[in-house]
Amino acid sequence: PPLPHSRISPNKMSNSPRLPPPSPYLSSSSPPTKTPSPHPLLSSTPYPALSESVHAGGVGVGVENEALVMGARQGRGKQRYEREGEGDPLRLVAGTVPISSTSHILLISSTHHPTWILPKGGWDFDETIEECALRESFEEAGVRGRLGEKLSPVVYSPRKKDDTNTKVHATFFPLYYTSVATSWPEEGRHRRLVTVDEAIDLVGREELKGVLRQVKERILAAKRDGERGE
Repeated sequence: PPLPHSRISPNKMSNSPRLPPPSPYLSSSSPPTKTPSPHPLLSSTPYPALSESVHAGGVGVGVENEALVMGARQGRGKQRYEREGEGDPLRLVAGTVPISSTSHILLISSTHHPTWILPKGGWDFDETIEECALRESFEEAGVRGRLGEKLSPVVYSPRKKDDTNTKVHATFFPLYYTSVATSWPEEGRHRRLVTVDEAIDLVGREELKGVLRQVKERILAAKRDGERGE
């Protein structure tokens, strides 16, 4: 079934997180304090559906409209695995929770199921876990920005069965994104900007709900307390 889009109310976010090591996927620009005609995924309320605003060229000032220099990585030839004790090996995955300047969460559509997910993918041995998280965020969601401190990892069984049925060990980072691409490697996915509570309700997998609850409790709540001076 088609995936709907929502209407949102912005909530100002302050204080920049600590920065990870430099990466080619890291945006070098600082978030603008005021941007005329903003891109709907940077800040706006309400905003039109992505099929109208992005794919039809409705791009605001200050948003990337770049030609892609690389496609999404394919295959698992460089995939990292980890074995804990006598158990089966775990496939190592990294991803992000993209957070806008208004403290909203950017979700993407799954390519295999009619549900919303977070950008994530296999961690290869030729990159750091931070580089993997940034790469997957751009490949799957078309966003770049700065990573916060990593969240507690989650372990789950993949819904897409393969010949190994290997469990996944996933590490997520908050991604405070500052740019949105209009062309990206997996641009067939839909994108949706929602509140953190809406994101918890919309994602299908319980492990992703847990990741979002960490963001709500550890990051967004702390920012709101800081803005109130508590």
